[in-house]
Amino acid sequence: MDGLLNHQGLVTALDGWHFLDAKKMWVLSGWTAMTRVAGTPERMVALQRNPRHYLQRPDVSYLGVDSSATALTGFGGRVSLNKQDGNLISNSSIGVLSPDFEVNDMGYQSRADMLLGHTGLQYRFEHPNRIWHDALTAVVTFHGFDFGGDYTDAGYWQGNTVTFANDWTIDTELMYVPPTTNVRRSRGGPRMLEHEGGYGSVTFSTANRRRLVFSFYGNRNWAPAAGHGTDIYEIKPALEWKPASNLSLQVGPDVQRVIEDAQYVRRVDAPGEVPADFGGSRYVFARMDQTTVAAEIRLNISFTPRLSLQTYLQPLVSAARFSDFKELARAGSYDFVHYGALYDPAAATVSPAGGTPFALYDPSFNARSLRGNAVLRWEYRPGSVLFFVWTQSRNDAEAIGDLQLGHSARRLFDAEADDVFLVKATYHLDL
Repeated sequence: MDGLLNHQGLVTALDGWHFLDAKKMWVLSGWTAMTRVAGTPERMVALQRNPRHYLQRPDVSYLGVDSSATALTGFGGRVSLNKQDGNLISNSSIGVLSPDFEVNDMGYQSRADMLLGHTGLQYRFEHPNRIWHDALTAVVTFHGFDFGGDYTDAGYWQGNTVTFANDWTIDTELMYVPPTTNVRRSRGGPRMLEHEGGYGSVTFSTANRRRLVFSFYGNRNWAPAAGHGTDIYEIKPALEWKPASNLSLQVGPDVQRVIEDAQYVRRVDAPGEVPADFGGSRYVFARMDQTTVAAEIRLNISFTPRLSLQTYLQPLVSAARFSDFKELARAGSYDFVHYGALYDPAAATVSPAGGTPFALYDPSFNARSLRGNAVLRWEYRPGSVLFFVWTQSRNDAEAIGDLQLGHSARRLFDAEADDVFLVKATYHLDL
């Protein structure tokens, strides 16, 4: 376990706030922290190469993996200025996480090596009228850099939320993302150009007080300049039926399509055959076209105020086909060397011009899963509860890039089921 877990994880932090006016409308807040994790050199190397850090990136001079390190020490902090009262409110902040900042032993962290700031305004229309009960609109811009000065995060976002007079609600989002540098796409390899793109979403729901409630969620994320285009969208309608106050049934399909022009596939050792700032490796990508179809089914019953049953079922089928295999040509770019005829699918090998042939298997797949659970809750005395839980999951996958819904459904129900039964009891002590 020495190579899997840290021997020690320490965090020292300080936070606070100060009201800038007597009405407590403006508030200045912030926090600062230092972290230290310790373990074997094997564990520290794994942590430095972890996706949260990627200290092995070969094209930057301020990072590097220390193979003899037995500890990592980092720092972070954030300062915010908020106007928190009135029709118009605002929020601005700037934060920093050093490349070695690591807090996952005691919290949650997805990234490090960042200096990120944002500012936003929100206006709420407080007085209802014949059209709406409540409405608000907001704008936000954010920008971020890493410790090497690369422009890694940026966006201009606008959102609106309206609750209409009939209690229907709608929420919209729209964002423009300018060109930036992507330091994560190559999974610890060289930087890459991230083309400009955009994001939009809409969420709609009829009045929740009705017996029949319809809701809809849809979003799209696109970057049309990236090769043949990167396009991601999701459509998720749902219908909830409440025939009685103690019974509800919700059913909703979920369809998602992901077309990613440069999906990371693998890294191949190629010393002397690649640019000097590649760390002696090729970085292989492919165009991925993935379709996922799922559904969520929920049935909730309250037999008595103290006895209830909640059930959930999610069938899911996801298939992805990979094509146009290629490798990054230059650090900091979105230029590729396309393999074309250099890739032999039958032999699963690539023979790059002037380079050593290597194995390259098609990662196309068709995966299926079926997950469900049932929770019976009984409050046998005030504050004391018994839970009876049953969870079942079925999973199956094969190397087929087509969706094939009928074939997938048959294979899924033939898959072996994993069942988990759990009983949990709590007892309230009235002291």
